[in-house]
Amino acid sequence: MKHFLIITEDFPPAPGGISQWAYGVANELKKKGNRVTILSRKNILNQFLISSLEFDFIKFPTWQWKNLKLMYIYPVVFYSIVIQNPDFVIATTWDLGKIASFFCSSNKQKLITVYHGLEVTKKMTKQRLVNLTKTIKKSDLNIAVSKFTKEQLVSISKADEERISVINNGVDLEKFKPLLPNKDLIEKYGLQNKRVVLTLSRVIERKGHDIVIQALSKVVKKYNNVIYLIAGAYHTDFYNKLVDLVNKLNLGQKVIFTGKLSPEEIYEIYNLCEFYIMVSKGNSRNGDSEGFGITYLEANACKKAVIGSKTDGIIDAVEDGVNGLLVAPNNILETEQAIVQLLENKDLANKLGENGLQRIKMNFTWEKITESILLKFN
Repeated sequence: MKHFLIITEDFPPAPGGISQWAYGVANELKKKGNRVTILSRKNILNQFLISSLEFDFIKFPTWQWKNLKLMYIYPVVFYSIVIQNPDFVIATTWDLGKIASFFCSSNKQKLITVYHGLEVTKKMTKQRLVNLTKTIKKSDLNIAVSKFTKEQLVSISKADEERISVINNGVDLEKFKPLLPNKDLIEKYGLQNKRVVLTLSRVIERKGHDIVIQALSKVVKKYNNVIYLIAGAYHTDFYNKLVDLVNKLNLGQKVIFTGKLSPEEIYEIYNLCEFYIMVSKGNSRNGDSEGFGITYLEANACKKAVIGSKTDGIIDAVEDGVNGLLVAPNNILETEQAIVQLLENKDLANKLGENGLQRIKMNFTWEKITESILLKFN
């Protein structure tokens, strides 16, 4: 039995890919008979319903986290590594990997650092770039969640490509699976006899909701019973922008915002739609990027076809014509055509959804991802 320490700022019920990565890998490591300790924020862990696998938990204090987190992280990471002496330390971001590397190098733990997307592509000061390069060199395994993230890492750090392994994200097939549509949710959102197109994500500029809405204005002229369901917490400024756009295009009855969902609703929401769409806009001048796109896998796990944009790490999550359709980013016409194609051709939509589920079973379960990590040390 090996002891794994996973250091992460994000852990369920916190949303997002980093949270899902930390929990998915922790679960599988525990199932394989290892001891797993989670080091994360106190306010998150206090809410989390610990599974029957019973991880060990160490909690960061969180009072004024943004201002004081470095003061909290260093001593707690020191205690967790030097005193507890795990065999492996997994840092779910390179900032945490940088801190962990100080203590792993002198205590002979193996350090695994994970690189997702935004924390790599966001503009960096010269000192942060130096710290990133040092973290790559000091880590025993560097995991990029997509080919895009690896390319960005190599480009900005000039690191040896062989030091960075691409191991994609996964999905939990016990939580995300094909189900009959939840009648309560259908009633809640007024979806009776509607053809639902879904986006589940933070409602922010990068995710491309405005592109879908503009495409929808053309689609509904032919398919009057289509509803665009926008699920997820929203940033007020962009939400207001989308509402103005909806009103301008007279789509008030065609676009529904759910706001933040409970974990249970997230597991159910994909089964309300005919297919899933998220046409992210791609790496922008300020480095806002899509490192992978775990929601495409979640939708596929529910046997739903997906539409994504041909950019960033999305091309690892979506294979055009296999588990979904890819369109050019920021392209309203191609987005409209892809929506219409899946609305008109249910056989194609069903085939892409079925392919997506089989593709996940072969390559994108957390069990497969965790095995890929462990094999690096065999």
